[in-house]
Amino acid sequence: MLLLFFSICEFRIFNQLLLVFILTAFSSSKKDHIGYTRNLLETRSNDDALLKHQKYTVGTDGGIYYNQPEYDKYEYDELDINSDKQFPPLQEGNDETSDQFRLIKEDDVDYLKASQKLQFDFYNCGVLSVSIINGEYALYGFSAYANHNANITPSIIYGVESLPDKIYRTYEDYLDGQVTEDYFSGRGCSDDQDLYRIGFEFGGVVSSDCISNKAILPESDQPSQPNQCEIGIPFVKYLEGFKLWSFQYFTVEQFKRVLSRVGVAFGYIWLYFGGPTSAIRENIIFLGWEIVDDIESWIVAEQVYTEEVDGVNYYYDYHYEVNKIPMYPEGIVIQEFTGYVLYCDSDICPKPQIPDPIYCEDYPDDETCVPYEEPITYCEVDQYDDCECPEDTTFTQECKEYQKGQPIIPDKCKTITIETSLQDCPCPTTPAELEKDPRKDICAPQDVPKGASGSIHTMLSLNVAVLVLPFVMLLC
Repeated sequence: MLLLFFSICEFRIFNQLLLVFILTAFSSSKKDHIGYTRNLLETRSNDDALLKHQKYTVGTDGGIYYNQPEYDKYEYDELDINSDKQFPPLQEGNDETSDQFRLIKEDDVDYLKASQKLQFDFYNCGVLSVSIINGEYALYGFSAYANHNANITPSIIYGVESLPDKIYRTYEDYLDGQVTEDYFSGRGCSDDQDLYRIGFEFGGVVSSDCISNKAILPESDQPSQPNQCEIGIPFVKYLEGFKLWSFQYFTVEQFKRVLSRVGVAFGYIWLYFGGPTSAIRENIIFLGWEIVDDIESWIVAEQVYTEEVDGVNYYYDYHYEVNKIPMYPEGIVIQEFTGYVLYCDSDICPKPQIPDPIYCEDYPDDETCVPYEEPITYCEVDQYDDCECPEDTTFTQECKEYQKGQPIIPDKCKTITIETSLQDCPCPTTPAELEKDPRKDICAPQDVPKGASGSIHTMLSLNVAVLVLPFVMLLC
């Protein structure tokens, strides 16, 4: 085995040296070198470029069986990314040949919950910390937004708790013949990524607002098959039918097909500069690409970690920031893409069944949450259309105006006269509406502050100032 390892290493080094020699021979300038590199990458796209997913069967007992030739070997379902029939473009008129392509707008990334810090110490649960550090936690969140316009983070706890009871692996053992055993040696907070991967595959993805990731397994009091949220909000499943597919050693053009025909991808870029020199750019969510001034770039959300303090305890937290990285880095000989993408290979891929809005007992006041653009908000509270607006504050009318669809206006308030009760139909909160209200002279002055424009962006600017100024003063 050792001799075989060295033989393989020598063969790879020989191939790399040969590749460098060929590139040097054909390169008379930097521009020619980069041009040849691109041609090399594009010609490789004719090779098989396979998405892989571990194969399983459903037994007569309803159990899930992963059949393996040997204990440490696996069988896979495979899909060729080069198949136009299997993978039509996600956006009409846009594919891997387009000059630009975006799955998610850059401006939206900062406001996605999947981009933001978790703000708690998640290291107490191994499977949760692994999902966050390896980037799959963010992948599920970004994919839910790209596919369903849902601004969520996945409940890893739900993924583990919703696992089917019967999951087995079967394999051939040299001594014992065919062996069938439990797929997992243990459940709960072990660090096995398949716990939530398989849970999501068979149970869909539920928001962490519904079932919190702060619950520590196995002490969580959730039922073995959760079917309701902890705080009374709608129990909605996202990405039903989607599976986690892996890809390995894809070229630029092959990877463009993944983004434009499958969806958001998480992965790594392996960069080879010739000889023994190589590098890796890792933990990246890929959202698209663009060409600006003849420079081609990937549009990505990159993982950033920061050291946080919780009382006397220190822990690392993670978030994602938008960036653009060169598609063809200077001096590169070859580059390859490895990672994961969520894809529904079924003929029927269910859309989330979002029920009629339910109502919350408590609702934040106007200083807590400012609506931005549905379904994204600047704050970490339920969306406006998830809660009933309060009926006893000056914020009532504004809240209703921002609910989806037409404002919820009681019938008796659709036709207002000077005798209409302020208690039944509160005063408007914007100058334009107040001007039309026949009771404008008796409405309390504080209901409509001077200079109020009703503009969302004005309120946001004020909120940003309130947050930033104290921080700047601390630095002075």
